[in-house]
This record gives sequence, C-alpha cells and structure tokens, in this order.
Amino acid sequence: MLTYLSAAAVRDCLPSVSTQVELAQTALRALATNQAEMPPKVAVHPRDSALLEAMPAWWRNGDVAGLKWISAFPSNRIHQQPQVMGLIVLNDATTGAPVCILDAVEITLARTAAISALALRLYRDSPHAVAILGAGAQARAHISIAVALGFVHDLRVFDRHKERADELVSWSQSLAPSTLPGRACASAQDAVEGASVIISCASLGTKRHLLQSEWVDAARLVLAIDEDVYVSGDIVRASDAFIVDDINQFRSARDQGDFAGFPDPDGILGGYLSPEVSTVAPAGRLVVITLGVGIADIIFAAAVYQSARDAGIGLLLEP
Repeated sequence: MLTYLSAAAVRDCLPSVSTQVELAQTALRALATNQAEMPPKVAVHPRDSALLEAMPAWWRNGDVAGLKWISAFPSNRIHQQPQVMGLIVLNDATTGAPVCILDAVEITLARTAAISALALRLYRDSPHAVAILGAGAQARAHISIAVALGFVHDLRVFDRHKERADELVSWSQSLAPSTLPGRACASAQDAVEGASVIISCASLGTKRHLLQSEWVDAARLVLAIDEDVYVSGDIVRASDAFIVDDINQFRSARDQGDFAGFPDPDGILGGYLSPEVSTVAPAGRLVVITLGVGIADIIFAAAVYQSARDAGIGLLLEP
C-alpha cells in the first residue's frame, strides 16, 4: 500500500529539534564519506525567477531512496499562493516501489534549519548577535532552531518589506521573551554591522542586494541559504574559509550562471562533522552556502514515515 502524508501529518510526525540536527548530521556525513548517491538538482524554469527542481537521492547505509519534486515561485505571493510547494516520494530500495508520498514543505524547512544549526555549532562557544536577512518561513525556522539550541542573545532582522520584519521580531519574542532582545532594521547594513553571525534567507529569484565586505567585519560566520542574493564573491574571498553542503551541486549551479565570480569551495560542511574526515573549523571568518541536499530530505522523510507508521497516521492509497 502507498501512504500519503499531508503537511499537517508531516508536522505532527517530525522528530524533536535535537533529533532533527542528528538527522542532518547523518545526511552530511553520508555525503562526506561517499555513503550517498546524489546527483546535482535538475531544474526547469517555466516562468522568470521560478523553478521546478527534481532532487533524487539514495542513502547507502540506511538503504533509503527517494525523490523530492519542489517548486519555488516567488510571484505566488501576488496570487496569495504558497511560494514553495512540493512532494517527496520514498521508494522501496529493493523493488523500487513507491511506499510513501509526503508533503515536502515542512521537511524542507526543518532540514534546512537543522543543517544551518550544524554550521552554528562550529561556533558554539557563546550565544551570538545574529542578523537575519529575509523574514519568510525559512527565517522563522532558523530563528526557532537557533533559539532552541541557545545560539542567540541578540536578534536583528531586515526584510525589504518592513512590516514583515516587524512581525517576525514580534513573533520571535514568544520563543524567549525575557532573554531575546530583537529589532527590525531599516537596512541590511544596519542589521549585519556588529553581528557575529549573519544568516541570509531571502526568497530565491529576488533581485540581488549584495552585502559590502566592510559591513561584515565583525562576522565569524556568514551563512547563506539563498545562494548569492546577499553574499558576493568578494565577501567569500575576504574570508578565511568557504564551504558548501555539496561541491558538485555548487559547481553545477555556478556553471548555469549562479555564483558569478565565486571561487571553488575549500570543502564541505560534512567534512567538519565526520571523524573520518576530521577537518578543523577555521579560526577566522567562515562563509557557508547551503543549496539544499536531497539526501537530507530523504533521511528526514524516512524518519517521518516511520513515526507515522508507528502512530497509525496517514492516508492509504490504492495501488
């Protein structure tokens, strides 16, 4: 039988934050140790600044295989439709039969923030002044996990729509109202100057609003999940190290026109997390760009599917 899990069902079956971070670490270690088969994303672009991406992956150790099919249409805001929509299909790795179809949005939010938490862990010596660029769903996911893991003592938010930044700051107070001062900033420069951690999570396809190198002098970690909307090749070259979640995927995106002027990465995030590789985190500024890896989607989806089966959750579909 084939099981369908809606967004609400996926949300109910997501594991704890600490387990999510462990799943993300498993995914990145799989990439670093050749335990994942994962080609670069394949995309089509039916409208300007819009895309549909296919993200297949197989986790060798867990023998889990599947595909995420995800869309990103920034103009959907005008039509009052979600900007990001998609599905994940899990397959039986022995027969190839599809066993579960899951809504992809909740898993995408969770796994992206969990992977970012692994980058934050490289600088876990103290809570940080954190600047968030962009005030959408990914910003909420990142603030939630950063607060839950104790990484934030001061929050600055910038969004091109000031009311969205105000709303996000107000919402963040409900997470830790007595310990998390926050403010909406009038510009990206205002948000990032003096911040030790910068997280850029603007909508993909938006006009680029690049940061200036001199604005980020205090930053120890610059983390971008929005490709090169805010982070430039100049900032990368002025930093002590540059890593990504998957080098092949980064190079593929650069070959297709993104990341113009960016050098090759120094390594991958999984290399900082795997005893088998044992890369040491740099003493100075680190730039991390995560493009999103299908192996994390599949590992998260498998955990959600198992939880749903244990709880008897999901709609059974006739073959």
